Amino acid sequence: MININTSFNQFEYYKDLIRNEQPLKRQFVFIVSDEEIRLLIYALGYSSIFLDKDESINNFINFTVKNSLFVDNGINENGDVKADASYISNFIYLPCLNKYSNEKIINTFRQNYIKVDKEAWKVFTKKGKNLEYYKSNLDDLESLLEDYTSKFVKVNNHNFDMEKGKISTKKLDMEMLADYLVDKYKIIKIEDTLYYYCNNEKYYIMLNDEKFTEIIMQEVYNTTKNKRKEYYPYIKKNAHKKEHTGNNYLVFKNGILDIKEEQLLPFNEEIIVTNKIQFNYTNEKTEETQEKAEKLLSTWANNNDDIIQLIYEIIGYTLYRTNPLGKTFFLQGSGGNGKSTFFDFLTFLFGNKNVLHRELEDFDKEYNAISLNGKMLTICDDIDNRYISKVGVFKKIVTGEYITGRALYESTQEFRYMGKLLLSGNEVPRFNDTSNGLGRRLVILPFKADLRGKPNINFRDEFFTKEIAEYILYKSFKYLKKVLSSGGFTKPEDVTIALKEYHRYNNPVIEFIEENKEIINTKACSFVYSNYKNFCDEIGAKSLGRNAFYKKMEEQGYKKTKVRVEDMVNWQFCVF
Repeated sequence: MININTSFNQFEYYKDLIRNEQPLKRQFVFIVSDEEIRLLIYALGYSSIFLDKDESINNFINFTVKNSLFVDNGINENGDVKADASYISNFIYLPCLNKYSNEKIINTFRQNYIKVDKEAWKVFTKKGKNLEYYKSNLDDLESLLEDYTSKFVKVNNHNFDMEKGKISTKKLDMEMLADYLVDKYKIIKIEDTLYYYCNNEKYYIMLNDEKFTEIIMQEVYNTTKNKRKEYYPYIKKNAHKKEHTGNNYLVFKNGILDIKEEQLLPFNEEIIVTNKIQFNYTNEKTEETQEKAEKLLSTWANNNDDIIQLIYEIIGYTLYRTNPLGKTFFLQGSGGNGKSTFFDFLTFLFGNKNVLHRELEDFDKEYNAISLNGKMLTICDDIDNRYISKVGVFKKIVTGEYITGRALYESTQEFRYMGKLLLSGNEVPRFNDTSNGLGRRLVILPFKADLRGKPNINFRDEFFTKEIAEYILYKSFKYLKKVLSSGGFTKPEDVTIALKEYHRYNNPVIEFIEENKEIINTKACSFVYSNYKNFCDEIGAKSLGRNAFYKKMEEQGYKKTKVRVEDMVNWQFCVF
């Protein structure tokens, strides 16, 4: 314990302390004006000083300067510091007083090459907390001090030149800087993407440009944008290569859920998870919460129990890290049916960090495609009822194949989108997909409710609550297990009808046959094909080549056959 407030004679004890080798934690000296906090800091293994008057502050400053030097050649017989005195103190002083006192200590110590942190006064005010809070929460105080002092330990171990308390850019070894930052911020690389472990949130977060800039500006003195751009490749090269810890883990506010075992595990940085749900995983609920949650889903599902179950299944499946069934979802319905509120609730449920809102066409552009990386859910709302010719990237997104994108500071990179895609519109659009591959992957969710003209329901105030979110999340996980074990989703009658209509609508050949049977049965194949091309132009679809059209016709039961009409032989389509 260091307490020089009551008696100047205690400086002799202080002198012995700072001039003898101390354990690492004791080398951090917190200067505070609260006696209780000083005692708690000392009890946690650090050095602490209680100063509450100008006189004691001045005495402390003068005494520290004189006794942070070699005795043999540092102080002359009058007690003054010699000009050639050598600095030996390994202590780091952390003034947490008022602004005036802090500046006095900082300025004097820096002039005498004594290590001092000018930002220390912020340590007890982070995250809106104060001294009174930490007096009652010793574990949080210990964690706070460990996090704060760790940066000094790691910097010192790497032997950087320091400038105003930060790493100097003069003669800076890029490899050493990268090694230090990777170690301190627990930066890892999954495939080609960087993540860092957030000690507060307890999971790995993507290292985006904003966070990267924050780290560099916090650690390196007087850096520029161009310099930061130079540092990035070194960090990426030095980052530890890792993989996700399987697909069965997801971080919640109260722990890590093992989906397979349905067990909540304590936080563990060895379990590599890159998404977090900001709610608890819990089965605790009230009868009122259950009634409200079921009422909410029933409103969207138009009181259809099968659709309610499908909604639970889709939410649960979205929480699973990958897309093993290769499905995409289309919410079909006109205005006034609750679609926008449903999307708002999904964003509330999964969190803004995990949800992306984009136009479908945006994904053909590299800078937009990269925004998919790491998202659990991507929502493309109000898709026009038109023909979509470019489906290459869309198919890769759905199937989890590699797509290309580009982030700031980086060249083009490949990554796989592991999340789910939810589209919406009045009708499912036509896709350039003659193989019907997309059709097999599509799960249509019909929204048939008509909420217009009904009493106004304030969805956000009534239903967007922590309790309802946690109830729906817990129940959705139960349905997730059903989906994974059965290998598919519930198929309500409305969904089956909608999907059948989509297959007809998205295959111009089938639609053409249904509307032109008389021509097909009586006219030459060339005439039928010409009419088919005109039909495709009218509906905005891409027509097939002649031979491909004949093949599709045969798949629908119409075979190209030689037919004699009077004295002429024509090729016509005959039913077989």
